[in-house]
Amino acid sequence: MKSIRYFLLVFILLFSGCNQPRLVFERPGSVDLRSELSAGKTIQLDGLYRFYPGVFLSQNPEATNYIAAPVPGPWDLYSLPGNKRMGPTGFGTFELEVKVPQAKDRLALDVSDIGTAYRLYIDGELVGEKGKAASDPARHRPEVGQEIYHFVSKGPLLDIRLEVSNFSYRKGGIWNPITIGPAGDIVRDDSLDRSIQILLIGILLIMGLYHSGFFLIRKQETSLFFFGVACFLIAVRELTLGPRLLPLLVPYFSWAAYLRLEYICFFLALPTFAYYLWALFPGYFSIMAARFFLFCGVVSTVFVCSSQPLLFSSIIPYFQILSLVFLLYGLGAAIRAALHGHSGARTILVSGGIMGLTVIHDALLLHYVVEGQRMVALGQIQFVVA
Repeated sequence: MKSIRYFLLVFILLFSGCNQPRLVFERPGSVDLRSELSAGKTIQLDGLYRFYPGVFLSQNPEATNYIAAPVPGPWDLYSLPGNKRMGPTGFGTFELEVKVPQAKDRLALDVSDIGTAYRLYIDGELVGEKGKAASDPARHRPEVGQEIYHFVSKGPLLDIRLEVSNFSYRKGGIWNPITIGPAGDIVRDDSLDRSIQILLIGILLIMGLYHSGFFLIRKQETSLFFFGVACFLIAVRELTLGPRLLPLLVPYFSWAAYLRLEYICFFLALPTFAYYLWALFPGYFSIMAARFFLFCGVVSTVFVCSSQPLLFSSIIPYFQILSLVFLLYGLGAAIRAALHGHSGARTILVSGGIMGLTVIHDALLLHYVVEGQRMVALGQIQFVVA
C-alpha cells in the first residue's frame, strides 16, 4: 500500500504541473494563435475577453459598450460603468477574436461549466447551446455541463461569442477554461479525462464494497462501515464533477437535482469521515466533535433539499471553512494517536495530510486563487488505498 500511495503522490505532483502557459492577448478580446494551431497544439483560451453586460449581441449587434473581463472566473465582481458591480445574476455576451491559420482545418472547442446557460456563436453562426440563455429570469433555464463543438475555420479571423445568462446560481459567467485545438486532439483529451475519472470512481466503489463486506463479517469494527459509506459518497459526488458522467448515465433529472446530489454527498461525507476517525481513535477524536459535524451536515442537507440553488449554493464557502476545521482537528487527533503509538495512526496522518493538501488546493482553485487541475479525487484515492 505504501508504494501505491507514493506513486499516487508523485502522480499528483506531476499532474499539478501540467498547466498550459498563459496566453498573451494583443488587446482585450483578441489573441493570435496561428503558430500554436499550426503546430497542432490544444490551447486554453484564458485571458481578457470583451464582455457586453446586459446585452445579447445576436439581438443588438450595434452594441459597443464593453468591459475587459478575465476568463475563466465568475462575473460577480466585474466593475461596470457607474461604479457598479455585475453581481451573481444577469446576462451578457463574451466575445473573443482568434487569429487562426489560413488552412481550413477542422477545429473544436471544449466548453464546460458556464453559469448557468449559454449560446455559442462562431463567425456569426449558432453552433450550440446549453440550457436556455435569456434576459428574462422566467425564460432562463439552467443547465451546466461539458460540450465539444466541431467547426471549420472560414478565414484567418475566428469570431467566438458566448451569450450567457444566470439567474439560478451564486456565480455567473465562464467558470472553467475554454480549450481550442485540432478536433482529433480535443476528443482524445476528453476521452482521457473521462477514462481517468471512471478509473478513480471504480477504485472508490471497489474500496467501498471491500470495507462494507468486511464490516458484515466483523461488525464490531464500525470504522469499516463508516469508511465504506464515505467511499460511496465520494464516488457518487465524483460522478457529478469534472466531465460530469452522471447526466450521461441518468439523463432524466434537472440540473438542480444533480447539483443537490453533489452538495448532499459533500455535506454527508464530512461527518462520515468524522465518525470514521472517532471509531479509529476514540480516545483522541471526540464523539462530541463527530456529532457536531453530523449536525452541520444534516442541517445543510435539509437546507439543500428545501431551497433553490441560488440560495443553497451560498453556503458552500462556509462548509469549506468547516471542512478546513475538520482537517485540522482530524490531523491533530492523528498526531496525538501517533505519538502514543496507536496502530495505523501514522498511515492516517500521512495519507490524511496529503488529502488535506488536495482539498485546500481545490478550494483555492474554486475561488480562482490558484490555477491548475482538480486534485482532491487523487488525494481521496491515495487515502482510501493507504
